[in-house]
Amino acid sequence: MRRLYDKFVLWATVQFFAWSLVIIQSFIRRRKMSHNNGLAAAGKLRIVDNPQFPAADFFEPGREFPCRIRHATASMMDDAQLVVRAASIKFSDNPVESPLDIEMNTGRSLFWSVSNFLTFAKNQHEHNGIQYESFYLKYPAGRDAGQDSVARNPTSYSHLDFRSQCPFLFNAKDGKRRYVNFRLIPADRNIEPLVNRPDQIGLFWGNQQVIPGETRNRNYLKHEYADRLSKGPIEYMLQLQLHEATDHDVPLIFCSNYVWDEATHPWMDLAHVTIDRMLTYEQSMLMYFSLNHHPSSVNLIEATSVHDYNSLNYIRASVDRAKRCRLLAYRLFGMPKALPDIGPRNVTELTCEQL
Repeated sequence: MRRLYDKFVLWATVQFFAWSLVIIQSFIRRRKMSHNNGLAAAGKLRIVDNPQFPAADFFEPGREFPCRIRHATASMMDDAQLVVRAASIKFSDNPVESPLDIEMNTGRSLFWSVSNFLTFAKNQHEHNGIQYESFYLKYPAGRDAGQDSVARNPTSYSHLDFRSQCPFLFNAKDGKRRYVNFRLIPADRNIEPLVNRPDQIGLFWGNQQVIPGETRNRNYLKHEYADRLSKGPIEYMLQLQLHEATDHDVPLIFCSNYVWDEATHPWMDLAHVTIDRMLTYEQSMLMYFSLNHHPSSVNLIEATSVHDYNSLNYIRASVDRAKRCRLLAYRLFGMPKALPDIGPRNVTELTCEQL
C-alpha cells in the first residue's frame, strides 16, 4: 500500500508541475522549460563499425541516421556568464519525431530527484545573475556539482564534454539487465577543460555574473559555432558507459549527482556524429527533445517516489505536453525574438522579456 501511495504522490506532483509549465512557460511566457539560450544544427550520425558494447537491436554496427543537435546554456541568456552548457542529440532531421533523443549537460546534476529538484526550483532567488545560494547552503552536494559543471567562457560548444547524467536501461540482445549513460565529446577527443576550479573562479556559490569589463557579446558561442561550421563539418563522438546490474547494487548508482568510476565503467564509442548545416533561429525554436523518444534498446528506469533518483527522468519525460503547447503558443501569439548581441548583462531566463 505504501508503494502505491508513493507512486501516486509522484504522479500527482509531476502532473501539477507539468500543467504549471503549460500555463506559465508555454502560454504566458512562450519559453522552453529551461535552456532557452541556444543554437541548432543538423547532419548525420553513424554507429561505429566495431562496437565494444554488447549487441543491441537499435545500435547495429554501421547503421546511419540523419540527426540534429542543439547546444544551449542553462537558465542564463548570456553566453559569457558562468553557466552549465548543454548538448542534445536527435536521431532524426525532424523538429520533433525521432527514434531516440539524448539530452546532456556539462558536469553532473545539481539536483537528483523530483523532490530535490522542486526544492532547487523554489530556491532560485535570482538577483543580477546570482542564484540558488540558499539551495547550495542546504545541499552541499549540489554546490559541489555546480562547481564541477559551470564553465567560464569556453572557446566553443564543440570542444566540451556533455553527459546524460541520469542512467537509462540498456536492453542488449543477451537479455542481461544493464544501465547506461551517454556522453558527447569532440571526435578528435581533444576535450577543452572547464574553467571552474576554485583557483580559477573561487568557490562557486551561485554567482554566475560575467567578468567585469567582459568584451564577448551575449551570443559569442553561437556566432563561433556558425563561423566554425561555415568552414567545414563539426564532428563529435557519441559514447556510452554500462553498468551490469547485480544483487549488491545500491541506489546511488542511479544518482545524477554521482559519477560512475571510469576504471570499472569505461566509455565506449557509440556513434560518429558529423554536423554540416546550421538551422535558423526559427527552426531551432520549433524543435523539442523528448525522453519518450527512445527505442526498445533504451528505456526509462521505473521511479517509485518523489525521492527516487530515477524520478528525474520520469518528470523530464512527463512534460511533453508543455513542449507541444509551446509550439501551439507560437502559432497563436507569435515566437519570441532572438537574443540581440548587445544588451543587459547577467540576464536570466526569468528576466529575458526585458531584452
